[in-house]
Amino acid sequence: MVAPVPDGMSNGDERRDREENLSTVGSGRVDALFDDIEATIEELDRFPSELENVRRRVAANEGETSGHVRNRVTQDADQLVDEAEAATERLREALEDLKRTV
Repeated sequence: MVAPVPDGMSNGDERRDREENLSTVGSGRVDALFDDIEATIEELDRFPSELENVRRRVAANEGETSGHVRNRVTQDADQLVDEAEAATERLREALEDLKRTV
């Protein structure tokens, strides 16, 4: 069923107005959101080199390091990997869903 058209407005005019409104809804928020995602990815991308520097320093000390560093690495590394993978998967799925919708 087609919705009634207000006096003086054709179906084409109504459709065009709706399309114009939809094309601009939230465009600023989308830009900000995608900018935030890009910045976060760039931030994450710097961590592997920092972790490599830590690994080299530990290796240079023949594996000797403080108890605190050892505990953080052995207790938290696996959890951080799991959380990063889960967050990446959720982001990937959300981006794909959005892309399919648009």
